[in-house]
This record gives sequence, C-alpha cells and structure tokens, in this order.
Amino acid sequence: SDSNFRHLFFDLGDGTCIAFFDLHNMGEKPDWRSDVSTGNGLPVWVNHIAFTADKETQEQARASLEAAGIKPFMDVDHGWCHSHYYLDPNGIMIEFCRDTPGFTVDPVAARASLSKK
Repeated sequence: SDSNFRHLFFDLGDGTCIAFFDLHNMGEKPDWRSDVSTGNGLPVWVNHIAFTADKETQEQARASLEAAGIKPFMDVDHGWCHSHYYLDPNGIMIEFCRDTPGFTVDPVAARASLSKK
C-alpha cells in the first residue's frame, strides 16, 4: 500500500515535546486542508499553538526566524501579555507569549468572569 504516516516529536528544550502526524493516504478526505482555521472558514487565530516565553526567548526566536527569512505575522501587546505571532508552512499560527509585569494570575476571578452571563 502507498499509505503511510510519520509521527514527529519536537523537543521543546524544557523536558516536554510537541508532536505532529504527517499523513499520506491514511483515509484523509481529498479536500482535507492543513490550515485548520482558515481552511474551515475561521480566523487564523482560532486554532493556534502558543508557547510561553520570556523576553530573551522571544528575541532569540525572532532573530532565528528572521535569519531564515520569516517575519512576524503580528506583534501584539495585549496589556497583560506581549505576543509575537508567526505562520507556519501549513498556515497555522504560532505564538510566543510572555507575561508583562504587573499581571497576577487569579484563577478565581478568571472562573468568575467566564461564568458571567
């Protein structure tokens, strides 16, 4: 059979990995698209991958990506965090996000705001 797949693991350098499948004739529909957000008519930011980063990591990622000819898709100061966004070759948005000073995580307040009608 000419069907196959690869299961790719990428070491994130902190003892964790992220994994992806590369499918070839494994039953995927002919109109299947790897750009999971825009391919389904959604904004690019709906389904994306986010990595926690400090300022140094963001700067290193930017330098490395720019050296490869990859410019940020967006650079956004959300107030509570600052994010650099890129698009991968499959059209999936990748985010390097760092918390900004003064933001304190408050799980109780977060749950309360999500439960408001």
